[in-house]
Amino acid sequence: MFDEWNEIPNWEESQKELRKRQEEHLKSVRKIKRQSCLHDSCLECVGTGIKKDGTRCIHMLSCSCPKCSPYYMRCPDNSDPCFPHPFRSNQDYDDWAMNGG
Repeated sequence: MFDEWNEIPNWEESQKELRKRQEEHLKSVRKIKRQSCLHDSCLECVGTGIKKDGTRCIHMLSCSCPKCSPYYMRCPDNSDPCFPHPFRSNQDYDDWAMNGG
């Protein structure tokens, strides 16, 4: 009759599991960051995916590696890409980049 109570998840264990999964995810993102891809050898963007004038390099658009995906995009200041893409669209990003960031 009270077997349902045994199926309720333990919140402490759930938090530990979530923390463990987050750490695994961040490790995989860091590993991806270290891999080479198409734009790493580009002379226009020098591995950032963003040209010196602030526009997107074609390699940011065409390279299919997770490092170049819109979700884990490298910042114009070449900082760590381990954060969600803050822009709703590529046009929002272009507007931000052209206005000095």
